[in-house]
Amino acid sequence: MVWTIEEGFLVKKTYDVENMEEYSGEVIHAVLLINRADGLWKMNITVISLFIAGLFGLFSSSFKQNRYFKWYMTVYVLCFAVFVYWSMNAYQELLEDLPRLQNFINNLKD
Repeated sequence: MVWTIEEGFLVKKTYDVENMEEYSGEVIHAVLLINRADGLWKMNITVISLFIAGLFGLFSSSFKQNRYFKWYMTVYVLCFAVFVYWSMNAYQELLEDLPRLQNFINNLKD
């Protein structure tokens, strides 16, 4: 069986690798890492868009005059801080696995 590995975004380099059966566990791990990073990226874009919309909603003229505006703003900032903390931890876990993935890819090129 021959696997084709593409590297790069604008300028793609391709590598054909044979006998991937011995590396099947590493290949599955690499694909799972890539899928997880893609899922995190899509979720972050969606949630950040919602936070931006919420910020505009909080500062609309009718809502800003609300009696509990400071409480709403506190809850908004707290939710945003929790999201940023969670997102940074999720990406940190991915960054810890990247050197292992890079070593695997470099070994396949040789």
